[in-house]
Amino acid sequence: MKDPRIDELAKTLVNHSCQVKPNDLVMIEFRESGALPLVEACVKEVTRLGGVPMPHMQSTKTMRSFYVNADESQYRAYGGLLRGLIEKIDCYIGILGGGNPFELSDLTAERKLYHSKFIWKYVHLDVRLHKRWVVVRFPTSTLSLKVGMPTDTFEELYYKVCNFDYSYLTSAIGDLATLLRKTRNVRILGEGTDLRFSVENMPVVSCTGQNNIPDGELYTAPVPGSMHGDFLCNLPTLHNGVRFEGVRLSFEGGRVVRASSETFQDQLHVVLDTDEGARHVCEFALGLNPFIQKSFMDPIFDEKMYGSFHLALGNAFLDADNGNRSMIHWDLISSQLTKDGGGEIYFDDVLIRKDGHFVHPLLKDSLSWDKLTGLDPSS
Repeated sequence: MKDPRIDELAKTLVNHSCQVKPNDLVMIEFRESGALPLVEACVKEVTRLGGVPMPHMQSTKTMRSFYVNADESQYRAYGGLLRGLIEKIDCYIGILGGGNPFELSDLTAERKLYHSKFIWKYVHLDVRLHKRWVVVRFPTSTLSLKVGMPTDTFEELYYKVCNFDYSYLTSAIGDLATLLRKTRNVRILGEGTDLRFSVENMPVVSCTGQNNIPDGELYTAPVPGSMHGDFLCNLPTLHNGVRFEGVRLSFEGGRVVRASSETFQDQLHVVLDTDEGARHVCEFALGLNPFIQKSFMDPIFDEKMYGSFHLALGNAFLDADNGNRSMIHWDLISSQLTKDGGGEIYFDDVLIRKDGHFVHPLLKDSLSWDKLTGLDPSS
């Protein structure tokens, strides 16, 4: 029997996230055949709404020989082919997960640059992000392995995380968004972290299931040149198939001037040297999803972790644009829950969150851990 939670998730992706309308051309891109139940459910829902679905399998394993061996002209041509497809569609649903996350870890620095320039930037940053789009992971055994949980136990957690009540979060996040819009300066304190930066007059964006499932974050961008101090990324992070742990960054005048990592430090500097924009922060965000309480080793989950915050290096989103441009967008996430070392966040010298929990009078009830965990979709 088909899991009804898959149909529920498909309806969220098609209706809430992409808002599919009659005659919309909808690409449903998936990485592995294990995701077919969700692909089929999305096809059914898009068709019911009068749209035209286009499933498209894009397996990293299948394409590995190309990514490892292709020259610049081949990368350029391949990016042009993908871009041509994306330009014709109205909506994009990306179903990721499955497969080996380290499949491209041995790409040369030159080919990582080609991948960033001709696929990530030319196709996704320049075109796909201007469509109605959403990306989601599918609960494969590979994903459960990354989290370190039995597959069935992970699936229970996955559907709590993804089928969360985003309509409640949309209303509950309003006071936090208002506070951040009025804020001039942010300070973040924690183990290995002492950061100061300005967000004055920067746009603030609430994320409640529009582009990512799971979701639950609020983000803005620092004023260019305002980031000063030290930052410790205390959760592991993958970038281009490389697992980094214990990334430490020091900022002066908004730019990374010193950087280290407990793993693959040489690769860290390769990323930072992608272009000048890779050394500047394009995003500051707070995580709000209470069902994410540990690292999934995947930014689409980890950046939504309740009690976390993250900085992103590289290309700014257009809806919170501080002008930074780069071929990368790399989320570096730090948990401030007590179990992970705690920490404090201040808006204009007013304590907003302590040890991962909101303490400001306007927030401590509507965005409390107890309130949000009470929205368990299985209850």
